[in-house]
Amino acid sequence: MEDDNLTQGNTPVELSGVLTRATGDGQLINTGNPLADYQTQNVKFFLSARTAASDKTYFSNMAMSVGKDASGGRNELISGVYYPLGKTAINLFAHTGAAATNGEIPLTSGTSQWANDVLLGKGSNESGTVISGYSEDPIKYITFKHLMTKVDIKIEVDGSVENQQPRTLSLKLSNAAALNRGTYNMFTGVATSTAGSGDYTLGVGTQYLLPSGAKLNDAASRVFSYVKIDDYVATAADLDGINIPQAEKDNGVGGTVKSDFVLQPGLSYTLTFHIKRLQLIGLTLTLNDWATSSTSGNWGYDPYRPKVTVEGGYTNASANLIKKMVLKHTNGGSTYQYIGSSEVDGSNTFMKFVTLPKNLDTATGLTADLYTDSGLLIKNVAITYDTTNGLAFTLDPNGLVQKGAYYEVGTPLQFALLMKSPEAKEYRLINDIDMNNSPLTFSPSAFPSGSTLDGNGFSILHFQTAGTGLVTTNRGILRNVRIDSGKIKPATTTGYVGGICAENLGTIEACVNEADIEAGTAQIAGGICGVNQAAGRVLACLSTGNILNATTVGGICGENLSTTAGAITACISTGSLNKAATNLGGICGKYEGAASKVINTCFWLTGTARKNQAVSDEVAIGNKTLATVGSFTQEAAELPATTIRSATIIDKLSVAGGSVWGFQLVAADSSWPIPVRKP
Repeated sequence: MEDDNLTQGNTPVELSGVLTRATGDGQLINTGNPLADYQTQNVKFFLSARTAASDKTYFSNMAMSVGKDASGGRNELISGVYYPLGKTAINLFAHTGAAATNGEIPLTSGTSQWANDVLLGKGSNESGTVISGYSEDPIKYITFKHLMTKVDIKIEVDGSVENQQPRTLSLKLSNAAALNRGTYNMFTGVATSTAGSGDYTLGVGTQYLLPSGAKLNDAASRVFSYVKIDDYVATAADLDGINIPQAEKDNGVGGTVKSDFVLQPGLSYTLTFHIKRLQLIGLTLTLNDWATSSTSGNWGYDPYRPKVTVEGGYTNASANLIKKMVLKHTNGGSTYQYIGSSEVDGSNTFMKFVTLPKNLDTATGLTADLYTDSGLLIKNVAITYDTTNGLAFTLDPNGLVQKGAYYEVGTPLQFALLMKSPEAKEYRLINDIDMNNSPLTFSPSAFPSGSTLDGNGFSILHFQTAGTGLVTTNRGILRNVRIDSGKIKPATTTGYVGGICAENLGTIEACVNEADIEAGTAQIAGGICGVNQAAGRVLACLSTGNILNATTVGGICGENLSTTAGAITACISTGSLNKAATNLGGICGKYEGAASKVINTCFWLTGTARKNQAVSDEVAIGNKTLATVGSFTQEAAELPATTIRSATIIDKLSVAGGSVWGFQLVAADSSWPIPVRKP
C-alpha cells in the first residue's frame, strides 16, 4: 500500500500470535494448549527473527510469554518485538531457552520434559506452512515442533515368568552420534554434537536425545556398548547379537509402514525390550505421534474485530474504504503498533487485529495511520475507542483533519482527493507532497470562492497531469504553492493551460512553477496561469518551467483580461517559451484592454521570449511592440541571469511584493530568486 510506504526502521510492534500445527507427520505439537504447561514449569520462551532476503539476524532472544488459552486449543503468544517497517520481510523463530545470535540453540539429552524437551516454532500460515512476514502483512501464527528425538524405553517379559519381571534396565548407546550435548541451528536446521563425553546411558522411561541425524538401526558396529538387566550384565556375545529393527507405524488402513530409527527433530519412538528369564530375546521399535497432552487438535483463530466509526463527512466505502489501520499506542515510554485489516459486514465496517492493547477502552493518546487501496491516506489521526462506536475518528470528505483554522494536507492521496473536490475551506500543506508513482490519476477541478490553499513553504514533487494545471479555474486564494518538478500535458488541444491554474479569477501569490507545460498548438499557455481574468491578480510568483507549443504564450500568464494596474506584479519568468507562438511575451502573451500599467516590476530571462535569436525584439506583452508596450507596463524588462540574481533586482521585487512577500536567493531551493514571506 505509493502509498507513502511505511518507512523501514525500528518501531516496536507488540506481537500476540497463536499456535497451530500441520497434521499428520508426527513431528509437530498436535494437541491443544500445550505451551501453558511448559510455562507453568518455568520454561522460558524467546523470539528471534532473521531478514528473509539477506539472512541477517534482525533481533534475538526477545522475551515471550504464553497467554490465555484461545478457542479450539490454541495458545496466545505475547511479545514486544520489532518489525521492519516497509516491505522488508522477516522470518520469525520462537524457541524455549536462549539461543546464540547466530541461531544456535543449546541441547542436552536427558529425561526431563521441561528441561530437555526443547521446542522450536516458526512463523507460518494457518495451515502450518512456514512463511515470511512484514509490517503490512504480519505473521499471525507460529507453528511449534519438538527439537529433540523422543524415545520411550519399555520392558516386556514372557508371560510365563511374569513374577520374574526385572526391576531395572540400564544400557548405553555406542553410536558416536548419540551424544549427550550439542546444538541445533534454528536458521539452518543443522544439529551438531559439541560436548559429547562418550557413550550415552539410557534407562526405562522417556528419553530426549540429540537430533544428530544418526541412523541407529544401521550401525556398523554394536548398537549398545552396555546392557544391564537387574544384576545381569550382557556379555560381548550378547551385545553383538542385539540389533534394532526398523520402526513400524500404523498406516491408518489396517497395515503398517516401516522406517529407519533416525535421530531427527520431533520424531517419537517406543523402544521395547522383550525379556525372558533375564535374557534379552528381542527388540521392537514403534514410531509414534508425539502428543504432549490429550485434548482436541481442532484449532481455530478469531481476530479482535472492533467496529470502525468515521465522522466528519468522509465516505468510508468503495474506493475510499479504509482497508488498513496501523494503530499506535504509547505505553511505558514506548509506542507500539497494531496492524488491522478491514472487513465490511452489511452497513458496518470492522477492523481485524491479531492483537490490541490491554484495556483499550481506557487507553489515551491513540493515533493511527489509515490506508485505502490507493495508498496512505493520513498519518497519526486521533483515535478514540468505546464499546458502542469501536475505533472512531473524524475526517472531512477528502480525508483531512482540521487543525486550528486550516485543514491539513500531508499525503499524496489527500492532495489528489482535495484537488479533485475542493470545498470552501482553508487548506495547508504540512510537508512536501511527492506524487511520484501515485496510483491515482491527478484530476484537477475548479478551486471555489472562499477557499485557500497555503503551500506553507512545502513543495509538490513529480507533478504529472493531463489536466490544464494544478486547478482548472481559481476563484479562491492559491498562496505559497510550489510545483517543484513535473509535466503538465493537457488532454485538450484548445483553451487555456497554466502551471498553477488554467483560469485565474482569484488571487495567486508567492507561487512557483517549475513543471514543463506541453500545450496543444491552439492553446493559450502561461507559466503561472493560462488567463488572468478581470477579477484576477498574480503577485510575487516565479516560473522556471518551459512551455512547448501553444499559439499564445507568456512567461507568467498566457492572456490577461484584467485592466487593473498591477494585475501582474513582482514576477519572474526564466523558462524557455515557444518561439513559434503567434503572440510571445516574456510576462504575458496577450493583452487587449485599455492602456493601464497592468504589469508592474516583472522580469524575464533574456532570450527566452525571442522569436528570432538574431533580433533583440523581446517584449513583456506578446501582442505589443517595443514602441507601445511601455503604455501597459511599469518596469518590465528582459535581464541576463546575473542581473536577475542581483541584489538590486531582488530588492525591487521585494518592494513591489508589498508588506507580505519578498524575494531571496536560496541556493538550496532554486538557482533563481524565490518568493518568501517577510518577517
